Amino acid sequence: GSWRSYDDDQYVTGIGGPSTFAWGIMFPAETLSEGQNITKTALFDVAASTGDVCIYYGGTTKPETLIHKQEYKTTGAGEWVEIELTTPLPLFGENLWVVYTTNEGQGYPAAACANSGDPNGRWITLDNTVWEDVASYNLPYSWMIRAYIEGEGVESIVELGSSFNVYPNPAKNQLFVETEMNVEEISVYDTFGRLMTTVNGQQKTVDVSELNNGVYFVRIKSNNEVI
Repeated sequence: GSWRSYDDDQYVTGIGGPSTFAWGIMFPAETLSEGQNITKTALFDVAASTGDVCIYYGGTTKPETLIHKQEYKTTGAGEWVEIELTTPLPLFGENLWVVYTTNEGQGYPAAACANSGDPNGRWITLDNTVWEDVASYNLPYSWMIRAYIEGEGVESIVELGSSFNVYPNPAKNQLFVETEMNVEEISVYDTFGRLMTTVNGQQKTVDVSELNNGVYFVRIKSNNEVI
């Protein structure tokens, strides 16, 4: 795995003022590898604060779909703080947002370095509705936020084709995958991107009897593709 970010690791200043605000970075889908996972985030601890780290899929000028949220806490230690996500989140070919939100902005908790030149490293919102480039406030900085991406990745993600038959749909007890191709792994995710169950592809049968009623995504890894 590796850390992805827009910072140069040289802290310059803390940004804040409004009690409630959020700051974040976005990685375009084309810069990520489908089939990998985000497992950790990190922020530079410049001031004591509490709040949430939020992971979103989709959106180009604002985050679109919230798929994960968990609490964070900093103490002003002047060092990087890593937040291990409670569940790995798979990358499905969507833009990836890593956002921190707090109600203690008066302590200037958003650590920033010199401007990297990429606007995706400097998003901010004061109302969680309108997202802006922090440079529009005459603040020439980028956020010191990072995402840890790991996993082997795949060459491509394709739609289910005639070479696969997944049935029944809807399923109540067992889900069957019928194909002549070599299946390595079958996984089921909920609509928040959380892994519900995974089986070795040789089984080609998934027990879904314990899942709550709802919509799920089936991810089939085969011949270095993800369907």
